Amino acid sequence: LDTPVTGSNGDPVVPTWEYLLEYDNNGTSEATGVVIQDPLPPGLDFVSADGGGVFAGGTVTWNLGAVAPGASATLRIRVRPSTAGEYENGATLTSNELPPVTSNMTSTQVGSLAVTKHTTTPAGAVSGNATTATYVITIQNQNPAMAATNVTIADLLPAGFTCASTT
Repeated sequence: LDTPVTGSNGDPVVPTWEYLLEYDNNGTSEATGVVIQDPLPPGLDFVSADGGGVFAGGTVTWNLGAVAPGASATLRIRVRPSTAGEYENGATLTSNELPPVTSNMTSTQVGSLAVTKHTTTPAGAVSGNATTATYVITIQNQNPAMAATNVTIADLLPAGFTCASTT
């Protein structure tokens, strides 16, 4: 995870990701009335879009207007899956000059990780001059059909706590 995630004990850890939509006008004339639409598949929750993308009715739409010859850009959509599974996504570009152009379809599989944290230290336990606590952090892949890779768990300790050891 690139950003901290907080939640209740046992909540699933759900990633967000970006779809990148690249377009260019490799012609010699200006393209007019250019619109890019990306209908999000069911189960993907919209988080954000850049470049003036507007989300309505399950579709992100960019009304680009005129695109000069040689102009190009990359548009981004950030989404979050509501459940584990496979999601297919594609976009369509339309203009006044050409028939609609459909992007390649992108397929993304999402697992479902669950993280729990609990203490095994009885209430009021004291060791020497300091109170110590032992915490157990467990991660479980709830979608065994898909391996979770490059997973990092970080436990941010509250003020006054220090880490004595990890295993």
